[in-house]
Amino acid sequence: MTQLGKFEKYLIEEFFDDYRAGEMTQHTFTRRVHHRQHGCSIGGNAAGRLHTG
Repeated sequence: MTQLGKFEKYLIEEFFDDYRAGEMTQHTFTRRVHHRQHGCSIGGNAAGRLHTG
């Protein structure tokens, strides 16, 4: 599992807040997280860790 740095965690949390508020589609959220982390599976892993459901 990839460790998130302070800046990466902040950005992903901001992306997630936008997604939860309906300001971003799930596809866009996943793509942004993926591009931020440069890994194929990190998008789903990060989303799962942030989900407060």
